[in-house]
Amino acid sequence: RDLGNLLFPERIKAFRDIDKGDYDQATRQLNTLLTINPNDPEALYATSLIHQEKGNLEDAARIMIKVTQIVPDQSRPHLALANIYRIQGDWERGQHHLDLAGQLVPNTINALHEHADTLSTHGQYTHAEKWYRRVIMLQKDHAPSHLFLGGFMFSQQRFDEALYHYQQVLKVDTQPAAQTKAAWILANHPDQSKRNIQRAVELAENACQQTDYQNTDMLDALSTVYARSARLTEAIAVIDKAIAIAEQTDNLDLIQHLRNRRQLYFQNQ
Repeated sequence: RDLGNLLFPERIKAFRDIDKGDYDQATRQLNTLLTINPNDPEALYATSLIHQEKGNLEDAARIMIKVTQIVPDQSRPHLALANIYRIQGDWERGQHHLDLAGQLVPNTINALHEHADTLSTHGQYTHAEKWYRRVIMLQKDHAPSHLFLGGFMFSQQRFDEALYHYQQVLKVDTQPAAQTKAAWILANHPDQSKRNIQRAVELAENACQQTDYQNTDMLDALSTVYARSARLTEAIAVIDKAIAIAEQTDNLDLIQHLRNRRQLYFQNQ
Protein backbone atom coordinates (compact mmCIF):
# COMPACT_ATOMS: atom_id res chain seq x y z
CA ARG A 1 0.00 0.00 0.00
CA ASP A 2 2.80 2.42 0.87
CA LEU A 3 4.63 1.61 -2.36
CA GLY A 4 1.51 2.37 -4.37
CA ASN A 5 1.14 5.73 -2.66
CA LEU A 6 4.81 6.47 -3.28
CA LEU A 7 4.47 5.75 -7.00
CA PHE A 8 1.27 7.72 -7.46
CA PRO A 9 3.04 11.06 -8.24
CA GLU A 10 5.20 9.42 -10.92
CA ARG A 11 2.14 7.88 -12.51
CA ILE A 12 0.34 11.23 -12.60
CA LYS A 13 3.39 12.99 -14.04
CA ALA A 14 3.76 10.37 -16.76
CA PHE A 15 0.18 10.74 -17.98
CA ARG A 16 0.43 14.53 -17.84
CA ASP A 17 3.58 14.36 -19.97
CA ILE A 18 1.77 12.15 -22.47
CA ASP A 19 -1.09 14.65 -22.67
CA LYS A 20 1.47 17.39 -23.38
CA GLY A 21 3.20 15.28 -26.02
CA ASP A 22 6.43 15.10 -24.03
CA TYR A 23 6.95 11.40 -24.69
CA ASP A 24 10.61 11.28 -23.66
CA GLN A 25 9.88 12.66 -20.20
CA ALA A 26 6.83 10.39 -19.88
CA THR A 27 8.96 7.39 -20.82
CA ARG A 28 11.44 8.21 -18.06
CA GLN A 29 8.63 8.35 -15.52
CA LEU A 30 7.16 5.08 -16.79
CA ASN A 31 10.52 3.33 -16.76
CA THR A 32 10.81 4.23 -13.08
CA LEU A 33 7.49 2.54 -12.43
CA LEU A 34 8.38 -0.52 -14.52
CA THR A 35 11.73 -0.93 -12.79
CA ILE A 36 9.87 -1.40 -9.53
CA ASN A 37 7.01 -3.44 -11.03
CA PRO A 38 7.60 -4.79 -14.57
CA ASN A 39 3.96 -5.90 -14.70
CA ASP A 40 2.38 -2.55 -13.86
CA PRO A 41 -0.55 -2.64 -16.34
CA GLU A 42 -1.15 1.12 -16.39
CA ALA A 43 2.53 1.86 -17.01
CA LEU A 44 2.71 -0.76 -19.74
CA TYR A 45 -0.52 0.53 -21.30
CA ALA A 46 0.88 4.07 -21.40
CA THR A 47 4.20 2.84 -22.79
CA SER A 48 2.33 1.08 -25.60
CA LEU A 49 0.45 4.28 -26.40
CA ILE A 50 3.72 6.19 -26.66
CA HIS A 51 5.12 3.60 -29.10
CA GLN A 52 1.93 3.93 -31.13
CA GLU A 53 2.23 7.72 -31.24
CA LYS A 54 5.83 7.37 -32.41
CA GLY A 55 4.83 4.90 -35.12
CA ASN A 56 6.46 1.87 -33.47
CA LEU A 57 3.40 -0.30 -34.00
CA GLU A 58 5.07 -3.69 -33.51
CA ASP A 59 6.38 -2.63 -30.09
CA ALA A 60 3.03 -1.05 -29.26
CA ALA A 61 1.20 -4.29 -30.05
CA ARG A 62 3.71 -6.49 -28.23
CA ILE A 63 3.40 -4.46 -25.02
CA MET A 64 -0.38 -4.19 -25.24
CA ILE A 65 -0.67 -7.97 -25.64
CA LYS A 66 1.23 -8.27 -22.35
CA VAL A 67 -1.31 -5.91 -20.74
CA THR A 68 -4.19 -8.14 -21.87
CA GLN A 69 -2.44 -11.08 -20.21
CA ILE A 70 -1.95 -9.19 -16.93
CA VAL A 71 -5.53 -7.86 -16.77
CA PRO A 72 -7.58 -10.34 -18.84
CA ASP A 73 -10.89 -8.97 -17.56
CA GLN A 74 -10.35 -5.43 -18.94
CA SER A 75 -11.76 -4.35 -22.32
CA ARG A 76 -9.61 -1.23 -22.79
CA PRO A 77 -6.35 -3.03 -23.82
CA HIS A 78 -8.26 -5.05 -26.41
CA LEU A 79 -9.72 -1.85 -27.87
CA ALA A 80 -6.23 -0.37 -28.02
CA LEU A 81 -4.95 -3.49 -29.77
CA ALA A 82 -7.83 -3.36 -32.25
CA ASN A 83 -6.85 0.20 -33.10
CA ILE A 84 -3.18 -0.73 -33.56
CA TYR A 85 -4.09 -3.58 -35.90
CA ARG A 86 -6.49 -1.31 -37.77
CA ILE A 87 -3.65 1.13 -38.42
CA GLN A 88 -1.51 -1.78 -39.64
CA GLY A 89 -4.30 -2.92 -41.95
CA ASP A 90 -4.70 -6.22 -40.12
CA TRP A 91 -8.49 -6.16 -40.03
CA GLU A 92 -8.89 -9.79 -38.97
CA ARG A 93 -6.87 -9.43 -35.77
CA GLY A 94 -8.44 -6.03 -35.16
CA GLN A 95 -11.92 -7.52 -35.36
CA HIS A 96 -10.88 -10.34 -33.04
CA HIS A 97 -9.90 -7.89 -30.31
CA LEU A 98 -13.02 -5.76 -30.87
CA ASP A 99 -15.08 -8.88 -30.25
CA LEU A 100 -13.08 -9.75 -27.13
CA ALA A 101 -13.52 -6.23 -25.80
CA GLY A 102 -17.26 -6.41 -26.39
CA GLN A 103 -17.52 -9.63 -24.42
CA LEU A 104 -15.86 -7.96 -21.43
CA VAL A 105 -18.05 -4.85 -21.30
CA PRO A 106 -20.53 -5.01 -18.38
CA ASN A 107 -24.18 -4.76 -19.38
CA THR A 108 -24.62 -1.30 -17.87
CA ILE A 109 -25.54 1.94 -19.62
CA ASN A 110 -22.33 3.79 -18.73
CA ALA A 111 -20.05 0.91 -19.70
CA LEU A 112 -21.86 0.22 -22.98
CA HIS A 113 -21.92 3.90 -23.90
CA GLU A 114 -18.23 4.33 -23.10
CA HIS A 115 -17.45 1.31 -25.27
CA ALA A 116 -19.55 2.73 -28.12
CA ASP A 117 -17.83 6.12 -27.82
CA THR A 118 -14.42 4.45 -27.95
CA LEU A 119 -15.35 2.56 -31.10
CA SER A 120 -16.66 5.75 -32.67
CA THR A 121 -13.48 7.65 -31.76
CA HIS A 122 -11.45 4.93 -33.50
CA GLY A 123 -13.59 5.23 -36.63
CA GLN A 124 -15.39 1.92 -36.05
CA TYR A 125 -18.81 3.43 -36.78
CA THR A 126 -20.60 0.26 -37.85
CA HIS A 127 -19.51 -1.52 -34.68
CA ALA A 128 -20.32 1.57 -32.60
CA GLU A 129 -23.87 1.57 -33.99
CA LYS A 130 -24.50 -1.88 -32.51
CA TRP A 131 -23.37 -0.75 -29.05
CA TYR A 132 -25.34 2.50 -29.09
CA ARG A 133 -28.42 0.43 -29.92
CA ARG A 134 -27.69 -1.78 -26.92
CA VAL A 135 -27.67 1.35 -24.75
CA ILE A 136 -31.06 2.38 -26.13
CA MET A 137 -32.45 -1.07 -25.34
CA LEU A 138 -31.63 -0.35 -21.69
CA GLN A 139 -32.64 3.32 -21.77
CA LYS A 140 -34.92 4.33 -24.62
CA ASP A 141 -34.41 8.08 -24.13
CA HIS A 142 -30.59 8.02 -23.99
CA ALA A 143 -29.98 11.23 -25.97
CA PRO A 144 -26.22 10.82 -26.71
CA SER A 145 -26.82 7.43 -28.31
CA HIS A 146 -29.72 8.73 -30.39
CA LEU A 147 -27.55 11.68 -31.45
CA PHE A 148 -24.82 9.38 -32.75
CA LEU A 149 -27.32 7.12 -34.51
CA GLY A 150 -28.98 10.13 -36.09
CA GLY A 151 -25.65 11.31 -37.46
CA PHE A 152 -24.71 7.84 -38.67
CA MET A 153 -28.04 7.42 -40.48
CA PHE A 154 -27.75 10.95 -41.90
CA SER A 155 -24.29 10.19 -43.32
CA GLN A 156 -25.83 7.21 -45.13
CA GLN A 157 -28.75 9.33 -46.39
CA ARG A 158 -31.18 7.17 -44.42
CA PHE A 159 -33.17 10.29 -43.61
CA ASP A 160 -36.29 8.71 -42.08
CA GLU A 161 -34.20 6.82 -39.53
CA ALA A 162 -32.00 9.85 -38.90
CA LEU A 163 -35.02 12.06 -38.26
CA TYR A 164 -36.46 9.51 -35.84
CA HIS A 165 -33.30 9.54 -33.73
CA TYR A 166 -33.04 13.33 -33.77
CA GLN A 167 -36.65 13.58 -32.66
CA GLN A 168 -35.90 11.20 -29.79
CA VAL A 169 -33.05 13.50 -28.72
CA LEU A 170 -35.32 16.54 -28.83
CA LYS A 171 -37.85 14.89 -26.54
CA VAL A 172 -35.34 15.12 -23.68
CA ASP A 173 -32.75 17.72 -24.76
CA THR A 174 -32.86 20.86 -26.93
CA GLN A 175 -29.57 19.84 -28.52
CA PRO A 176 -28.61 22.42 -31.20
CA ALA A 177 -26.93 19.79 -33.40
CA ALA A 178 -30.06 17.61 -33.32
CA GLN A 179 -32.30 20.60 -34.08
CA THR A 180 -30.10 21.61 -37.01
CA LYS A 181 -30.00 18.17 -38.62
CA ALA A 182 -33.71 17.60 -38.07
CA ALA A 183 -34.41 20.99 -39.64
CA TRP A 184 -32.31 20.14 -42.69
CA ILE A 185 -34.15 16.84 -43.18
CA LEU A 186 -37.58 18.42 -42.77
CA ALA A 187 -36.68 21.09 -45.33
CA ASN A 188 -34.87 18.91 -47.86
CA HIS A 189 -36.27 15.37 -47.56
CA PRO A 190 -36.21 13.70 -50.99
CA ASP A 191 -39.85 12.75 -50.43
CA GLN A 192 -41.58 16.13 -50.53
CA SER A 193 -44.60 14.74 -48.69
CA LYS A 194 -42.36 14.36 -45.61
CA ARG A 195 -41.19 17.96 -45.61
CA ASN A 196 -42.36 20.39 -42.95
CA ILE A 197 -40.88 23.81 -43.69
CA GLN A 198 -42.55 25.60 -40.80
CA ARG A 199 -41.14 23.12 -38.27
CA ALA A 200 -37.75 23.23 -40.02
CA VAL A 201 -37.58 27.01 -39.65
CA GLU A 202 -38.51 26.78 -35.98
CA LEU A 203 -35.81 24.20 -35.24
CA ALA A 204 -33.08 25.92 -37.26
CA GLU A 205 -33.79 29.28 -35.64
CA ASN A 206 -33.76 27.74 -32.16
CA ALA A 207 -30.39 26.10 -32.82
CA CYS A 208 -28.86 29.38 -33.97
CA GLN A 209 -30.30 31.26 -31.01
CA GLN A 210 -28.85 28.69 -28.60
CA THR A 211 -25.40 29.13 -30.17
CA ASP A 212 -25.64 32.96 -30.37
CA TYR A 213 -25.56 32.83 -34.17
CA GLN A 214 -21.86 31.93 -34.04
CA ASN A 215 -21.87 28.37 -35.44
CA THR A 216 -21.27 28.31 -39.19
CA ASP A 217 -22.83 24.87 -39.71
CA MET A 218 -26.02 25.95 -38.00
CA LEU A 219 -26.12 29.28 -39.85
CA ASP A 220 -25.60 27.38 -43.11
CA ALA A 221 -28.52 25.11 -42.28
CA LEU A 222 -30.74 28.05 -41.31
CA SER A 223 -29.96 29.80 -44.58
CA THR A 224 -30.88 26.63 -46.47
CA VAL A 225 -34.19 26.39 -44.64
CA TYR A 226 -34.95 30.05 -45.34
CA ALA A 227 -34.13 29.54 -49.02
CA ARG A 228 -36.37 26.48 -49.16
CA SER A 229 -39.21 28.58 -47.75
CA ALA A 230 -38.59 31.31 -50.40
CA ARG A 231 -37.15 33.77 -47.83
CA LEU A 232 -34.08 34.48 -49.95
CA THR A 233 -33.29 37.91 -48.47
CA GLU A 234 -33.05 36.36 -45.01
CA ALA A 235 -31.12 33.38 -46.40
CA ILE A 236 -28.49 35.72 -47.87
CA ALA A 237 -28.22 37.73 -44.64
CA VAL A 238 -27.63 34.55 -42.64
CA ILE A 239 -25.10 33.12 -45.07
CA ASP A 240 -23.24 36.46 -45.07
CA LYS A 241 -22.90 36.16 -41.29
CA ALA A 242 -21.62 32.61 -41.67
CA ILE A 243 -19.06 33.74 -44.25
CA ALA A 244 -17.87 36.55 -41.96
CA ILE A 245 -17.30 34.06 -39.13
CA ALA A 246 -15.62 31.52 -41.43
CA GLU A 247 -13.25 34.15 -42.81
CA GLN A 248 -11.79 34.51 -39.33
CA THR A 249 -10.47 30.95 -39.67
CA ASP A 250 -8.16 29.27 -42.20
CA ASN A 251 -10.83 26.80 -43.33
CA LEU A 252 -10.72 27.62 -47.03
CA ASP A 253 -13.03 24.75 -48.01
CA LEU A 254 -15.74 26.00 -45.66
CA ILE A 255 -15.38 29.58 -46.89
CA GLN A 256 -15.70 28.46 -50.51
CA HIS A 257 -18.70 26.26 -49.67
CA LEU A 258 -20.52 29.18 -48.05
CA ARG A 259 -19.67 31.55 -50.88
CA ASN A 260 -21.01 29.03 -53.39
CA ARG A 261 -24.20 28.79 -51.35
CA ARG A 262 -24.53 32.58 -51.39
CA GLN A 263 -24.05 32.70 -55.16
CA LEU A 264 -26.77 30.10 -55.57
CA TYR A 265 -29.19 32.23 -53.56
CA PHE A 266 -28.47 35.28 -55.74
CA GLN A 267 -29.10 33.25 -58.88
CA ASN A 268 -32.51 32.23 -57.56
CA GLN A 269 -33.63 35.69 -56.44
